Amino acid sequence: MVLGYGRIGRRVVAACEEAGREYIVIENDPSMRPLLYQDAEHFVIGDGMYEYVWEVAGVEDARLVISTATQRRVSEYVLQVGAGTEVLLRADGPDEAAALRESGASFVIVPDMLAAERLESLLRELLGGEMDPEELPDRHIETLEWLEGRRLNSRLG
Repeated sequence: MVLGYGRIGRRVVAACEEAGREYIVIENDPSMRPLLYQDAEHFVIGDGMYEYVWEVAGVEDARLVISTATQRRVSEYVLQVGAGTEVLLRADGPDEAAALRESGASFVIVPDMLAAERLESLLRELLGGEMDPEELPDRHIETLEWLEGRRLNSRLG
């Protein structure tokens, strides 16, 4: 189960499709409906803060629940409704991530920390002489094209 179909949620769904795994998306943002109808095979449009939405989505059969929401109250609710299964959450910082782990989350992603690690890695390559500064723009474009290609290839089958 995937709560949220924003940038991270779409990547999670693409990974599920690439791996041939079933999924269902829960999304409450009306502006995401066209993308859901176009790209997602299984979804429920509704507020993930309501138990009924989770019941319709089939949470009792889920082996994994992934929430891309950053709101702490949503994450805590997901831990309740997803009790008994693996729950992956998203947090805004390391303190919140630690608290959510202590509350029962199996894994908590902190996107800003991942971005900082990527930037640090690039900086080390630049400062260590492993990459010429002129290579950076091309490398960036290649990375973006690779990421976009993965998304498109997963949609095309």
